[in-house]
Amino acid sequence: MEGKMHLFNTEGLKDTDVLPKHSVPLFLDDDFQVMEGPSYWAIDLAQKKSRSIETLKQYTTVLARFLQWRDDKGIEARNWQLTDEDVIKAYIGYLMYNRDLMGRPSNKTIEDYIATLSYFFKWATENGYKHYW
Repeated sequence: MEGKMHLFNTEGLKDTDVLPKHSVPLFLDDDFQVMEGPSYWAIDLAQKKSRSIETLKQYTTVLARFLQWRDDKGIEARNWQLTDEDVIKAYIGYLMYNRDLMGRPSNKTIEDYIATLSYFFKWATENGYKHYW
């Protein structure tokens, strides 16, 4: 059965310093359990005043698409820490092979996606989350 990763905006952080309070994303697995690392990353992004709401949405959407791809491939989003270089290369191949008729995503867009994922995994390392990439 195909898993489903969920990305929800929440008001659950309205009494905190997180901005914007009404739209901080939370990543949930297919059992609606919070995926701690990705969700804390989104909260951390929201706390940076230098990040716009649009940047927050863009970054979290990139991570959500990657996690959903993991679910679709049967390697479960909840196991995001089991990402290594081979997984990233497979994801790049998927993005390149599944371009639309207009050639999207472009090579530049794919590079931006991977840069965002790299930023997330760097953050994860700096915050004590072990992974393989």
